[in-house]
This record gives sequence, C-alpha cells and structure tokens, in this order.
Amino acid sequence: MDGRIIGARAMDSTVSAERMPSFTASSRTDNSLAFAATALTFYIAGISLPLATAAKFGERHSGYLMSGVWSLWEGGNWHLAILVFVCGAAAPLILTGSLCLLLIAARGRKPRPGLRRWLFIAARVEEWSMPEVHMLGVIVAFTKISALVATKTGAGLWCYGLAAFFTIVAWRNFDAAGLAATLFPARREGGS
Repeated sequence: MDGRIIGARAMDSTVSAERMPSFTASSRTDNSLAFAATALTFYIAGISLPLATAAKFGERHSGYLMSGVWSLWEGGNWHLAILVFVCGAAAPLILTGSLCLLLIAARGRKPRPGLRRWLFIAARVEEWSMPEVHMLGVIVAFTKISALVATKTGAGLWCYGLAAFFTIVAWRNFDAAGLAATLFPARREGGS
C-alpha cells in the first residue's frame, strides 16, 4: 500500500514548477547535436563497411556504398553517378557535418558571424540530402538481386539506414532561428 501512496504522490499534479524538468532551446540544441553526431558516425561507418555480400558459384562479392557510384561511372552513366554520389553520400555528410559544427558553436553562446555561411550551406544541402531515398533504392535492388544469388546484408547497410534516420531526426530538431539568434545577434538587432 505504501508503494501506491508514493506513486500517487509522484503523479500529483501540484508538483512545483521548480522541480519539473524544462525543455529549453539548449536541450533542443543538445538533442539535435547528439542526433547529428550519431548520424555522422553512422555515415562514416556506412561508407566504410560493405552494404551487402553476394555469392554465386563459390565467388563472393561485397558491395560498398561507393561501388554503385563507380559502376555507374564506368558504365558511361556519369550524370547519374554524380547525382547518386551527391544525394546519397556527399550531401548527407556535408549536412551532418555542418549541423555538428553549428551546434557545437551554439553551445558556446558567443556570437560567431563567420559561421553564417555554414548555416546557409546546411539549409541548401538539406534539399539535396536524400539518404532515405537512396536507402530505399538499395533495399529494392537488394531484394531483386537476392532472388538471383545468395545475398547477406552487411553492417554498412544497417549503418547507412541508421545514419539516414538520425539525419532526419537531427534536422527536424534543428532550430535555425534560435541558432541564428545565438550566433548572429547583430543581424537580429538590425532587423528590429
């Protein structure tokens, strides 16, 4: 019975505001930084590790994120190779790297007008960062090819999928207006 009383007291709606956790812009910045750093780590692992391994007639071939780009390039589809490289690898890395840089700078709470360019880059690159679309294409190709040869998913596929997820979460938690107010206060005051 004592457990129920303690539980009821913990759930009492009259708990003072001082004891309640507050979710401020700082915690939102920290969350976004954690998600972006996690995504960046998973992107590096996803690029370095094999996405899948296919085996047929005793021969094994491991496919990496860049091997598809390279195959398109060698096959004469260099336009498509550049597009896949930019949208699937370069843009997500630049986006997560920019977010990490900006969010680390925002934790210092000092004006940093030199970082305005990185905020612009992050906003523009986000439009081209499509790891979830690339991931969907990889999964469709993996499903189709598994009917022809024995395939095994690699750690790179899982890392790339997690990187795509954490990039989306980091960007959704990113507060560009709050960051701009912290890093570039002169512009905010001049606009008033």
